[in-house]
Amino acid sequence: MISAYSGSEYSIVAIKDGVTLTVPRTLLNADYREILRLQTVLIDRRENVYNAFPDLRKIGGSLIGIYSTGAGHANSDGQMMARSDDGGHTWQTKRFFDNATLAYDPSLLDGLLAVGDIIVFKNFSVKKNVSGYSCASHGTVSNGSVKYALWGQPIQHSGILLRTGYGVNGTDTETALLQSVDGGLTWSFRSLIARVAGRKFSEAALIECADGSLLSVIREDGFNKSRFMVWTRSVDGGTSWSSPVQFDFRHINGTQPFLIRLSDNSLLLMAGDRVGASGLNSIGIDHTGQQITGISCWKSTDNGNTWTYRTMIDAMWSTDGGQPVAVQTEDGKIACLFYHAFNGLEEPAVECSIFDPDGIV
Repeated sequence: MISAYSGSEYSIVAIKDGVTLTVPRTLLNADYREILRLQTVLIDRRENVYNAFPDLRKIGGSLIGIYSTGAGHANSDGQMMARSDDGGHTWQTKRFFDNATLAYDPSLLDGLLAVGDIIVFKNFSVKKNVSGYSCASHGTVSNGSVKYALWGQPIQHSGILLRTGYGVNGTDTETALLQSVDGGLTWSFRSLIARVAGRKFSEAALIECADGSLLSVIREDGFNKSRFMVWTRSVDGGTSWSSPVQFDFRHINGTQPFLIRLSDNSLLLMAGDRVGASGLNSIGIDHTGQQITGISCWKSTDNGNTWTYRTMIDAMWSTDGGQPVAVQTEDGKIACLFYHAFNGLEEPAVECSIFDPDGIV
């Protein structure tokens, strides 16, 4: 048995069978993987099919997710639904939505929702009725001339749902807070989270911290592959936001950030890491070192004011991958869905990494 108790940028200090070890932060190291209790489960990989962009929810003891499927990165022909009843170790999948026919099949939700319950996946809503389900997709939310694409996982706050969106305003891109007062069936503009002239803010994670504040971590484009991220906070329920602060990109960067608040009130920040050497080579072997592409994770125990060093939970081929989304399972572990390519941009897969958040130090 091995347990971590402190970390530095490139290593973790751990105790294994009474012996103190310095463990390098690399997926090739068996002790590193054991510290995290790391397991990776393949959900869907098919030849010449682009599976990507997952979302995930926990309903009771079950995990339910959806992800895009189709011919290419921006050429989806539908959405798949996936369900796990054992904490993410095994999955069943079924096509949830077909772009051509506009047909829905949410039957993997059977037995999980009560009549009147609503669940939101990406830009879709599913409501349980007496006779079955009603499903809908939601487009953009407008505020003046700006149209915001829905993004991120909705959170409950003061009896309503909040989520983020982003849109183009002139030559800039800005991030907004959106709200729903009907459980996710409709969305409206609430406030502007981040807009600075000459900058491009887009995909944003959102979480309510233990102190009641709202924290948002936002992708900022325009810096080549470094993929800067910024953070901002609201202490008035999302009415106003602090000026965005850029993370030190040497330690925290990525795309498609995601935030989750754990049962002990700590926060995990996850992102697709597209900086460094390819995390996988042509035959799927992890490259050595810490500066590789993959899925990165950081932890905060002070409401997002400070963060641990980067902990990588999976590697990816080249830079095609990301969009981590996670839940905490019944046993306290984290189940994280994401997508990444293996040996070519034409065949990304959706996977689930299961790990112990106590290993993030």
